[in-house]
Amino acid sequence: MVLRYVEIALGYLLYNFKAGENALILNQDPYKDLPKQIKVTSDEFKEGEHWPEICAGVGVGGNKCPSLSITCDVPEVKSLAVLCQDIGTPFVAITHMIAYAIDPKARKFELGEFAIGTTSSDYKLGKTIGGVLGYRGPRPITGHGPHEYIFQVFGLNEVATEALDQLETPPSTNELLKVIEGNVIATGILAGHYRRD
Repeated sequence: MVLRYVEIALGYLLYNFKAGENALILNQDPYKDLPKQIKVTSDEFKEGEHWPEICAGVGVGGNKCPSLSITCDVPEVKSLAVLCQDIGTPFVAITHMIAYAIDPKARKFELGEFAIGTTSSDYKLGKTIGGVLGYRGPRPITGHGPHEYIFQVFGLNEVATEALDQLETPPSTNELLKVIEGNVIATGILAGHYRRD
């Protein structure tokens, strides 16, 4: 019980310290001016809405990734990469999911896809918090207010698609960004939020 009060106190102390919009990858060079031609939706929430508890992290909710429908009609795009970031954390954004090697044709991923330990012919998983492969749901500090969780979709050209395919180990966020820099043709975004009070 004491730990819960410590967490609440910490949440209130850090309330005004959040990574913010500038920490979002799609708001940084060289991505911020790219066309947003990829449509991203979910059955669990609409743009800007609160995420359901089933999508919250271990110990808070069901730790199931929201369903994602991704539509990309840009012929030059050879594959997609998807990152989910929390920009409500203090000081730096945290990556909650990386998936790549996704076919750019209209895709629907059901609730619970991208789970830790998942293997699929439809995608590969990158390293998230603590080097874990797979989705890690929201678990913001109690009392820290709403955290924004943002799915960012990157439409990649052939160069990045082949380079990612040749990686010997799953990439972290920084490793993925090194490969795709200069090779992103189009982007898409879907934002929601989650809070614990």
